[in-house]
This record gives sequence, C-alpha cells and structure tokens, in this order.
Amino acid sequence: MTAQAIARRFSVLVVDDDQATADALARLLRKHDYDVRVAYDAERAMELFRSWPADAAVLDVVMEGIDGIELARTLRLMTPRPLLLVALTGLGTPDEIAPLHVSEFNHFLLKPVNPDELLGLLNARASQARLA
Repeated sequence: MTAQAIARRFSVLVVDDDQATADALARLLRKHDYDVRVAYDAERAMELFRSWPADAAVLDVVMEGIDGIELARTLRLMTPRPLLLVALTGLGTPDEIAPLHVSEFNHFLLKPVNPDELLGLLNARASQARLA
C-alpha cells in the first residue's frame, strides 16, 4: 500500500492562530491525501476534536488564550486512542524549548516547517495505525 493510500485514512487537526500558516499546512497535508481540519484557536480546536477526534494534531505552541501546550494536554484527555501530537514553534533557544520536552507532545518542529520532516512523522504514524 502506498503512503498516500495509508494517509487517506489518517486524520490531522491543524491549529495555528496565524491563518496563513494553518491554511498552508492544511493544503500541504491534503495534497498528500490526509483528512485535514483547521482551527485558528484552541477553543475551536477542542470543538472540532469533540465531533471529529483526529489521529494527529499539529499545534502552534504560542497562541492567544489557551496555548498549544495546554491544548495538547486537553486533547490527550479527550480521547482514549493514541494521538500523535506535533508542536510547531518559532521559539528556538534551549530555555524556550525546554517546556516542550516535558509536555504532551511526541515531536516538535521549528518554523518554518520542513514539509518532508512533518510528512515523515505523519506517514510513519499512519503506517503504524494501518498495521494495528
């Protein structure tokens, strides 16, 4: 089975308060046949997740209101299924990134995101889910 066929069954929630960034990521993932929904804030993300529990979430860390770290914690509590959580951040110093290492995230990527790196993480998890 091709990576695109596997990805077709794999759903991803993209959350970023920068609409252009969120929409660009969604376009990239849809191009690779992922089922994608977008939210521009944590509150909308939680609403979407209640009715559409995605297999993975790609979350901006720094957002107005509820930040990505708290959102990740909340999403984990909302589902009993394994959930891949990927943090996106423009933060880059060791002190800024330290909270991500002890958070709910499985991976964190620096902005601007390397598309191949993000797709590699999602494809690997989608393949695992398909084999399970």
